[in-house]
Amino acid sequence: MTLPLGFRVSPVLRAQPQPDVAGTGPSVDDNCQIVVTLENRGPGEVPLTAYDRFRGPTVTFRKDGAPFGRWRLNSVDPSRQLRQPGGSVTWTRAR
Repeated sequence: MTLPLGFRVSPVLRAQPQPDVAGTGPSVDDNCQIVVTLENRGPGEVPLTAYDRFRGPTVTFRKDGAPFGRWRLNSVDPSRQLRQPGGSVTWTRAR
């Protein structure tokens, strides 16, 4: 097939595997601290931009539907264990 002069064919963009971060808990430990476990259940990596301390996503706790705490992902997972598929982190926070 001959293409007209100046015409370019763009490469097909394929969807990248996406992360799927899900949490279990919260529970309360023997020291009355809130414990939450997060896991990347998806086939993709959590991007480095998600760990931005000012614009990264937040983990929000709710009680009876009302938020009572919000923390950025970089403070919940400072070692970036959620980056890899199957990675998990357990986070403890004083009430």
